[in-house]
Amino acid sequence: MFRYLVRNRGILLLALIILLSFFIITSQVRRPGNATLPERVVSTVLYPFAEGTMTVKNAFRRAWGNYAGLVDARNENAMLRKENREFYLENLRLKEALLKGSESAELGASLGGFGCPYVTAHVIGRDASSWFKSAWIDKGSPGGITRDMPAATKDGVVGRITKVSGWTSRITLITDPESAVSCITQRTREPGILVGEGGGLCRFQYVGKSADVKVGDLLITSGLDRVFPEGMPVGRVVSVSKAGQGYFQDIEACPTADMKRFEAVAILMYKPRPISPKPAPGEKGVK
Repeated sequence: MFRYLVRNRGILLLALIILLSFFIITSQVRRPGNATLPERVVSTVLYPFAEGTMTVKNAFRRAWGNYAGLVDARNENAMLRKENREFYLENLRLKEALLKGSESAELGASLGGFGCPYVTAHVIGRDASSWFKSAWIDKGSPGGITRDMPAATKDGVVGRITKVSGWTSRITLITDPESAVSCITQRTREPGILVGEGGGLCRFQYVGKSADVKVGDLLITSGLDRVFPEGMPVGRVVSVSKAGQGYFQDIEACPTADMKRFEAVAILMYKPRPISPKPAPGEKGVK
């Protein structure tokens, strides 16, 4: 019997504590008032267990509250980050629309003096080759675009329409070797032909060695090619050489418009004045 008590002393002690607790509770219900000595002894023994249980419970409650608060804060942070991205993208869209509107207004202000209507278009593609230079725009035949219409920015001529394909068109830039623009120097009115070099520069050709052309001279369209209106800026002379053989100067020019960065262009609905036919001999007005 003693051995049994020793082996099971833990279980027996727990059972005794439970019985005493039950006894104290029932006795308090039957006899309300001050606690008796056994009740105080049992309370003193059980108090550490109850206090520990309550401490663990409160710690778990605080930990759970902190975890729930952390989850809420994390969700709120994710929502705020999402809203911030949306506001950022919306700000970019509005800023881009404002810039495009400003660019279109500048085009209208700079090209309004040429006396012909125009259509604003945006660049949607560029030729990646290093020889032929062209750009594709988002306007085509439904927008009234036809071949040989001039294209310009607020800084000057960029090229002419060489292909119309549905809702898009191709601009051959003035830096393309196939491009040729009839020009004159604004300062001395020396005529010549501006031909593309393919590397971002042009050559002002067929200018005699006696002509007065200097670095910095502005080249403007002459209108003689019947493609570009008269007086549009095209390029600026960057080098002049008379050392070569032949009758002409070697003149290099840089386009006034940035061929690599323009995003919007004005397509001029330019119609040159018809050339009056030369009267045949014997007709009225001919001596």
